[in-house]
Amino acid sequence: MSRIVFFLALFSCTFTNSISQNVVENSVQDIGLTSLEIKVSEVTTPDISVSPDGKLIVFTIVGQLFLLPVEGGNAKQLTFGPYYNRKPSFSPDGKKIAFVSDRDGSEGNVFILNLNTKKILQVTHSLYAGYPSWSPDGENILFLEYEDGPRRACPGKSIVKSINLSNLSISTLTFEFKEISSTFYRQDSKPGWSVVYQRGYDKNLGHGVYETAILVKNVNKDIDTLKSIKWCREGVVMNPNGDGLYAIKRKPWDTKSTIVYYPLNSSPNIPIIEVPLGPCVSKTDVIPNGNDLIVGYDGGLWRVSKNNGNVHRIPFTAKISMKVNPLISPKTFNIDDGKEISQILSPRLSSDGQFLIFGAMGHLWKQNLDDDKTIQLTSGIGLYRKPALSPDGKFLAYVKGLHHDPQIRLLNIRTGEDSLITTGSFFWDLIWSKRSNELFWTEGNWDGLHIYFVGLQHKYKRHDTNISQ
Repeated sequence: MSRIVFFLALFSCTFTNSISQNVVENSVQDIGLTSLEIKVSEVTTPDISVSPDGKLIVFTIVGQLFLLPVEGGNAKQLTFGPYYNRKPSFSPDGKKIAFVSDRDGSEGNVFILNLNTKKILQVTHSLYAGYPSWSPDGENILFLEYEDGPRRACPGKSIVKSINLSNLSISTLTFEFKEISSTFYRQDSKPGWSVVYQRGYDKNLGHGVYETAILVKNVNKDIDTLKSIKWCREGVVMNPNGDGLYAIKRKPWDTKSTIVYYPLNSSPNIPIIEVPLGPCVSKTDVIPNGNDLIVGYDGGLWRVSKNNGNVHRIPFTAKISMKVNPLISPKTFNIDDGKEISQILSPRLSSDGQFLIFGAMGHLWKQNLDDDKTIQLTSGIGLYRKPALSPDGKFLAYVKGLHHDPQIRLLNIRTGEDSLITTGSFFWDLIWSKRSNELFWTEGNWDGLHIYFVGLQHKYKRHDTNISQ
């Protein structure tokens, strides 16, 4: 008999008895937390911000903020505690850092760290806020308020808001939730943001065609488009002098990303600078001279010249002090096929809390939570994925196959009857209606994305909601 085991992988680390905490936190009690100390000289896709004088970099390592001289050296930890901090942004005077943190128990809100007093002030109280950007006078912060939880792989739907720091009043700049990937202020104090659109579906390439529109709101509240950039989903960074912007581009089939500089109001003879990078590129920021960027990729921090594309690695070392919850003995599931499984995918809990559906070894499984019995629900050759459990717990919709003619199928959990719903090219987001009588999904076709649904009482006749692109 083998066991399906949930497990936690840890960095190599040194345990310490105490941590010197220089930042005053509005934190929860540290009772029961374990103190860890980790020494690193590499970092994976950090969020980055450069100080206005170009001398300092603030960046993230495993959810904590660190301060580093731009030429490299020892990085100083700025935030502590069992929180995840990200998206730092230097204030125009260089004395404060706005950032996003879950230290208030939310998915994330905007906080301000005073570098002189080390105090942290919470300035938004949303379910999830992100991408703070300072106005040139330091009196306002632009940020995104998300419709739902954060999206790790790509930007989620959000609206743009701003907060006046003198009285903490909030103004809403946009009212329709869209896929917004970044915020910024121009030197003339006009707020701006980037919105990602899908402009169709290329059947030959097998991918959706994406484009980012760079928008700016004028004094008369009209919204103008500065630039539209194809194959960009990662947001943009405005050059400090306001004469252009940087964007990270990557076509879906490319193995590299490219940072591209787009001059604004430029003539055709002004070149666009391209810097090839690895497939995982973090947020970029620009040194105030406007000619150099700080980029995180390939395990390091890099200084990249806009003029000639020269790349220089910024050496650093950092000692990370962390406080984490104690390890909890993992839940184990017993199966009878003699195979060992170390990971599971896509867990789905029934609405009554009686059983769990999950993926493992390419198949779907059911685990009753009141005993150790694990039941294999799918069989045969193929990859079974994207389980969607109906609210009444009677049906399980799932996708069979990956790239070659994938299917959406329906399993009656009680009888074991398995039926074909449809075949297609690409399927996402299988969702049930509240009454468990209709199944919805997103499907990619030659003419774009569509949302389809079937009614179980109508023998799975597929209906198109006519929502595409």
